[in-house]
Amino acid sequence: MEKKLLRDPYNRILGGVSSGLAHFWGLDTSLIRVAWVGLTLIGGLIIPAIYLVMWIIVPKQDPYTVPENQPRPSRLGSVAKGCGIIALFVLVPILLFIGLIVFYMLLFLFCGIQNAIDMGTFSLEQFFNMQ
Repeated sequence: MEKKLLRDPYNRILGGVSSGLAHFWGLDTSLIRVAWVGLTLIGGLIIPAIYLVMWIIVPKQDPYTVPENQPRPSRLGSVAKGCGIIALFVLVPILLFIGLIVFYMLLFLFCGIQNAIDMGTFSLEQFFNMQ
């Protein structure tokens, strides 16, 4: 029997691409999902774009070929997991960006104070005794 890459509609969080790849390669689905997240953190927005293209291109598995004993996850759990993953893809870059802005603001403030101290126009005693 020829192996085909198919999206798994019963073991999915978003589109079933990760579970389809896991079945195709004979790996655990969690490993594929962790790889997607890791590659996204390294590669940026191109990785989620690849996922979306695969979601569109890769055909969905025929529901009649799913084994009888395969439990179907609840729809609410799938939606919650999907929202969590989307939030991860959106919030992590935003938080990293905000963290960099705060870091550079503090660095700029420190360098400005240090420059003023070096030039003799500012002293820490004046700064802390200001009323």
